[in-house]
Amino acid sequence: MWTLAMFQMSIVPRESVEKYGSKFAVHPVGTGPFIVREGDWVRGQKMTMNRNPNYHEQYFPQPETPEDAALVRPEDIGRRLPLVDRVVTTFYNESQPMWLEFRSGRLGFATVPGQYYQEAFNARTKKLRPDLADEGITYQPINLLDFIFYGFNMEDEVLGGYSEKQKKLRKAISLAIDWPERNYKFYNEICTIYDGMIPPGLAGHPEGHNVENSYRGPDVQRAKKLLAEAGYPGGKGLDPIDYYTARGGDSLELVEMTVKHLSRIGIRLNPRLDDFSAFIEEVNKKKAPMFSFAWGSDYPDAENNLALFYGPNESPGANHFNYKNADYDALYEKIRKMQPGPERTKIYEQMRDIVLEDCPYLGSMARIRQYLINPKLKNMKATEDFSNWYKYLNVE
Repeated sequence: MWTLAMFQMSIVPRESVEKYGSKFAVHPVGTGPFIVREGDWVRGQKMTMNRNPNYHEQYFPQPETPEDAALVRPEDIGRRLPLVDRVVTTFYNESQPMWLEFRSGRLGFATVPGQYYQEAFNARTKKLRPDLADEGITYQPINLLDFIFYGFNMEDEVLGGYSEKQKKLRKAISLAIDWPERNYKFYNEICTIYDGMIPPGLAGHPEGHNVENSYRGPDVQRAKKLLAEAGYPGGKGLDPIDYYTARGGDSLELVEMTVKHLSRIGIRLNPRLDDFSAFIEEVNKKKAPMFSFAWGSDYPDAENNLALFYGPNESPGANHFNYKNADYDALYEKIRKMQPGPERTKIYEQMRDIVLEDCPYLGSMARIRQYLINPKLKNMKATEDFSNWYKYLNVE
């Protein structure tokens, strides 16, 4: 289950670190509407947020649009925030218990696991099923600033490098991946497949989601041609590629699909699945020749995603690809000082296309988070741009 922090953190105070020492991580210190006390956070199980009695004076505002007004319980307008005394979040390692808890009415809201999509929505129309609507359950889709990808370690002797042959090997792998099949099997075809690293909705995202000279698959014949030009016809002479990813959810099935896609051009994978902490440690140490995970933008500007390919951010920084291109780095340093506008967007597009040609990653895809809300939960307007909306929630 995807969860969000329900307290607003301030700059880390030195005196708190000195007081709690190694336990500082489980003693969040801030000025938000809720507080977490000793014992309220049980890792991997649940977190209890209690009303902050010292939260500054703030009141439920008047809705600004008819759409917002439809979500609000009128008698809560003008009341002091937060409205509830306590918020409890349960962490689920598996989707089934979460879904059953929601359907039994014991959860205020839940996101829809992929395997339960057709229990919640009509597969053809993508609309909420009438039986759920009759129960008073409502639906809020959230378009994520999402960058789902496969990455290459550009310092790897085989998969890395910037020569034409090395780039052709990565492009062949990219062209072999069938993104529409992945979208269909695991996401019920509701994700957005796109070129580049800039998610839909941000300046620099390509019109129609496509860049003319991209190497996004599937195009098996073109992949085979590039693989031969790279010196590995039919995969001959290429050892199995160590492919790292995190264990959990549908990861095993996703790995099996990736193995199938690359086998079509003769490339063999050696999958390495581990817990996320161990997996990301291997990536940070530059030990993973090929890997995959998802990046959610920290803020709604493409600069955040472009930073993932800035040379000085190499591992263990956010540039897990260890990608280095002097022209790209110079442009990144330039746009960091620019205000939003057509000139900056044009540079964003130029940077996007530089990376597409070097192919340090392959992708991309962006998800829609599907929130279902129990009719007893009021005033909910989900967003993943910030995490302070829990203060508006109320329970009938």
